[in-house]
Amino acid sequence: MAKWLKSINPEIATYGYIGLEFLKRKGKTIEKIELQRMTELSEFEIQLNTCQGCIFGVTEQVKDVLKNKNINQIYRSFQQSGWIK
Repeated sequence: MAKWLKSINPEIATYGYIGLEFLKRKGKTIEKIELQRMTELSEFEIQLNTCQGCIFGVTEQVKDVLKNKNINQIYRSFQQSGWIK
């Protein structure tokens, strides 16, 4: 996930951020350099292509996708699906 976080592809970098954030919430230690990159990424205004179901796709800024409220919602949906215990 750290490699994904460093990707020049914003979608892949965002996946890396979310994965590392989930690990952090589970008590795993994240390296300082990755935490710094996560902070930088959370401020990016680059447009992402995101999914809104099977038919609809939208573009959103990285900083909007990585807002704490949105990350909390993603985390809860993973918990409910059984992917995170």
